[in-house]
Amino acid sequence: MSPPTAIRSKEAETLLALQATNKRLQQENIQLNADVAWLASIVQTLNDEIARLRAVGTGKVVELVRQ
Repeated sequence: MSPPTAIRSKEAETLLALQATNKRLQQENIQLNADVAWLASIVQTLNDEIARLRAVGTGKVVELVRQ
């Protein structure tokens, strides 16, 4: 293998490795975005519960209990 061919072969290997890393990172990013959305949903639910409890705590709102 001549030196220029060896360099091209090494560049091709590097490119393939970088493409594989890029694909893995894209998948990881998709999962992390899904995790963020899930956690944001939990935060919103907790914020709603805090607001409800504060309203009840002030005495201005009466909580209705189903039987």
